[in-house]
Amino acid sequence: MCHREIEEPESSRGKLVECPHCSSYVAAPLAETPAREAEAFMQPGTQDDASEERFEQMQKTVGTIALQEPEPVVERKLPWILDIFLYPASRPGLMILGIVVVVRVTFRIVVRFLGTASQQFLPFLAFFGFMWAVGMLVRIVLVLYLWWYLCECIRESAAGVIRAPETTGRSPGLGGMLWQALMTGGCFLFFLGPALFYYTKTRATDAVFWGLVVYAVIFFPMSFLGVVVFESWQGLNPILLSRAIFSTFLSYCAMIVVIAAFAAVGVFTVRKLPDPQQSSLGLFILWCMSIYLAMVVAHLLGAFCYRYKEKLNWDV
Repeated sequence: MCHREIEEPESSRGKLVECPHCSSYVAAPLAETPAREAEAFMQPGTQDDASEERFEQMQKTVGTIALQEPEPVVERKLPWILDIFLYPASRPGLMILGIVVVVRVTFRIVVRFLGTASQQFLPFLAFFGFMWAVGMLVRIVLVLYLWWYLCECIRESAAGVIRAPETTGRSPGLGGMLWQALMTGGCFLFFLGPALFYYTKTRATDAVFWGLVVYAVIFFPMSFLGVVVFESWQGLNPILLSRAIFSTFLSYCAMIVVIAAFAAVGVFTVRKLPDPQQSSLGLFILWCMSIYLAMVVAHLLGAFCYRYKEKLNWDV
């Protein structure tokens, strides 16, 4: 190439043009990266070998990439303590909530109806058994998918996303969901298991029990966040956890208090609802509220990671 400057009309920007001096093809600059790539591609000796179709394809590629505009950064318009409650209120979040709740409640109503009908008409017993088995399988898959989606909410929030994400086209298979459940379940057993095991064996709420509870409350949220963000057992590294908790101690304690407040409000509300075992409406409200609050808590964990990512220093 002759490296001479040439003038081209505005309509040529982002397209391949022919140099009138050396007959080489270069990209009229629009975006720095595509122009450089096109220029490197059209070095002397290569333009004669390239087919006309390749020129056209390169021209379209350069124009498309160059004309892409950066996505606007979405910021909170409300104070975070209020805005986090709007996190599940996106189309994907409400869709996930609706699918899980409606399918779960529908299968429960159908199975209950067939169970009652089979007492009056024995042939319905076969339908009852079939629907019960299918319902159990569907519920297991739904729970695994919901758990994976909540973990995805944490990861997306840790990247700065402020609304429940769209996961169409990137949902994992059953193996991926099982692995996610295994990792997070192992985290649960590692930190909350000792207190549960001690209480099961002794039925005592003494100093040992409360010591184990404090141990779980301090380490479990950060370890769970680490396991989900790293997508590996690395989140259980005691050095990593201790350093992360120490560097964000006050903010971390405040987050734990907020999560505990959510749990207390949830428990209080559940006690005021009709018995879910007897009322389909009570079951519907319970599932809606539980999944909605679970998304909010997932977002709170991820937003904490995003807000204090420099102090956590997990990129290293």
